[in-house]
Amino acid sequence: MVRSIRRLHQSGVYSNSFGNNVVSSTYGVGLSLQSDGKIVLTKHKQNFPTESFTNILVVRLTTTGTLDTTFAGIGLYDAFD
Repeated sequence: MVRSIRRLHQSGVYSNSFGNNVVSSTYGVGLSLQSDGKIVLTKHKQNFPTESFTNILVVRLTTTGTLDTTFAGIGLYDAFD
């Protein structure tokens, strides 16, 4: 399960320039690194008020950790919406 995505320098220190230093607070279920360096994450979408996890979101991040707006127009795709 993926809890957050962070970039580390070779020294092991967090990179402050990756993803605007924002840590995801949602749970991922899959992670893949594309050959061009972009990151694809699949995650459960929590539905309120039932708090059930029925939908899957596919999110693509650029090499800088921001949403890749060339993917599905906004950087994420709701697979069951």
